[in-house]
Amino acid sequence: MTFRAKPTTRGRRSSHESDARRNLYFNLGFGAVVVAAILLLVGAAAASWYDEHLAPVARVNGETMTKDGLRDRVAIETFRLDTLESRTREKAAAGRMSPAQAQQYLTFIAEQKQQIGSYAYEREIDTMLILQLGEDEGITITDEAIDAQVQEDATTPESRHTYMIQVAPETADGAAEPTDEQVAAAKKKAEDLRAQLESGTSWEDVVKASGDADAAESNGDLFFLDEGITSPDEAFVEAIFALEAPGYTDVIEGADGVFRIGRMTEIAPEVVDPNYLRRAADAGVDEQAYRRVASSVVARDEIDAKLL
Repeated sequence: MTFRAKPTTRGRRSSHESDARRNLYFNLGFGAVVVAAILLLVGAAAASWYDEHLAPVARVNGETMTKDGLRDRVAIETFRLDTLESRTREKAAAGRMSPAQAQQYLTFIAEQKQQIGSYAYEREIDTMLILQLGEDEGITITDEAIDAQVQEDATTPESRHTYMIQVAPETADGAAEPTDEQVAAAKKKAEDLRAQLESGTSWEDVVKASGDADAAESNGDLFFLDEGITSPDEAFVEAIFALEAPGYTDVIEGADGVFRIGRMTEIAPEVVDPNYLRRAADAGVDEQAYRRVASSVVARDEIDAKLL
């Protein structure tokens, strides 16, 4: 009987195992390359996103102003300027501001818009400094105080149609300041003019008698003054808003030494815009960023009050 050896399959099996290992290593290597490529792409995207959003544009006492923070501030200041422009045009259309006054305001607004980047940058630095100082001074800013400031921003203040006569003390040639006698003479002239108004003399006639060249051109008409402004003189504006009804102020001595008499003829009450924050959001303003800026205004007022 003849025995034949069975054919072996060891070599074939080894070949299959070797191919399988090569395929496995190839797949693992390819997968590693793909993962590495993805990680590189993610890293590049993350770096790009960081550079676009969180990269610092300034540092203030160790605090960073990011690009996103600056963009938020640009949106806020643009919205504020747009609001001021809208209110200015409304006042001019309603006759509460002279064409010259309106043009002056609109020119100022246009200039600020042209420099909005640097303007917002400077305002944001101011905000950072104020908030830092407020924290150093132990000032606590409540949500209620911030709400009140936002409400104030949304409010067009009360304004009053105002007329003014000025009597400035005469000054001798070569003198820097008027003498006490010259100041007393100017005050007496102003008081005499005020007495004429009290006796029934018309405003127009008193303006003519005053010798005030500026008032003679426009009958002393300043159009509408907003509550809280300090021009032409803070004490004068306060006297106008102290009147409970149309009438005349007493003689008011200004910080510049000029004596003034005011006439108020009409009151335009304050108006609150109920859609202020919604309009801000529509303009791309982040509400939390806006509230932060409002908190800096509150902090500034608290610091001023504390210092005074």
